[in-house]
Order: sequence, then C-alpha cells, then structure tokens
Amino acid sequence: MKLLAISFLLWTSASAFSVEGDLEAHKKMQIDEMSARIAELEKGKACVAAATTKEALQACRKQMKSEREDRKEANIDDRIKKLQDKKANMTK
Repeated sequence: MKLLAISFLLWTSASAFSVEGDLEAHKKMQIDEMSARIAELEKGKACVAAATTKEALQACRKQMKSEREDRKEANIDDRIKKLQDKKANMTK
C-alpha cells in the first residue's frame, strides 16, 4: 500500500512539473502574440495619425486589413502544424 501511495505521489508531482512547464510555455506564447498584436495596432495608429486625406486613411485601413488577414492565415498554419505534430506523436 505504501508503495502504491509513493508511486502515486511521484507520478502526480512529475505530471505537475510537466504541466507547469507547459503553462510557462503557453504564457510566453500568449505574451508574444499580444506584443505582436500591440505592435501591429501601434503601426496602424501611426498610419491613421499621419493620414492627411481620405484616400490616405483608406490606404491605412486597407493595409491594416491585409496585415490582419496575414496574421490570421499564419495562426491557422501554426494550428495545423501543431495538430500534425500532435497526431504524429499519438501514433508513436
């Protein structure tokens, strides 16, 4: 019985460390994504602030939309890659 309790404790503490490592990696990824988004917004804000005509403002909006679509496409590609990696690890 003691052996069972000790093995359970060792197993749960080992899994807690792996979850904590995953948490730190996940937090870093989210912070990096937020920083990139903030930089993108600041760039758009600077463009809008510098616009002197309606056409310049429209060009800013078009550029921001294009960058947003590119970011969405990159996020989808990242998700696909992660799912493919996960699937490959499941079959091993």
